[in-house]
Formats: sequence, C-alpha cells, structure tokens
Amino acid sequence: MSVISLEEQRKLREKSGSKVKSPSKPNGNWVPHGLTHIDAETLHETLRVWVVCSAAAETPFTIKSRFARAAAQHVAMAASMGLISVQLTSDTFGSRWLITEDGLEFIEEGAKYFEEVTD
Repeated sequence: MSVISLEEQRKLREKSGSKVKSPSKPNGNWVPHGLTHIDAETLHETLRVWVVCSAAAETPFTIKSRFARAAAQHVAMAASMGLISVQLTSDTFGSRWLITEDGLEFIEEGAKYFEEVTD
C-alpha cells in the first residue's frame, strides 16, 4: 500500500474533474440542548424502579416476599443496575434486598426530579 500526499490527491481530483461528496448525510433528528424529553412509558418504568429502591431503603424486603414477586421485573432491573443487592460482603449473601450506594443516589436524584415536576 502506498501513501499519497495531500497535494498529489488534490491534483488527481482536479484532473478527474469529479467532485466527491461526503458519504454521510446529515441526520434531521436534532436534539436541542438541555433536558431531553422522556416519554411516558420510560418515566413510568423509571418510577417503578425508584419505588423498588425506596422500599429496599426503608424496609428491606425478602427475596420471596409478595412485593418482590409482584415487582419481579423491576426488582430485577434495579438489581441489574446495581441499585439493590442481596450481597452483604464479598462472599456473604442474605435473603433481603438492600439498597446500595448507587441506589441511594438514584433515590435522592429521583426525589429532586419529582419535586421539580410536581411544583
């Protein structure tokens, strides 16, 4: 493979007479700066995960409780995101969902957001 200098490339383009257009086309879906819009379904799902985290922070619920069964999908989401856990130490696991540091931060941010929205 040989390398062509920028000057050589310009001369070749001038000789060929072709004007090369950019292969990429601008995307018409521009997002304005600032807060992005959250659709209702995403907001509801986030709120459900927030409720699960709040429940784990206030009164940790067991992994087999009615609440855990009823909110199984959102418990799984919160656990997958690292917001709640049953892990007590690196090699010890319990039977109750506990809030993590990230979960506490999520609850606090959510509370601030919900206060702004409801004011």
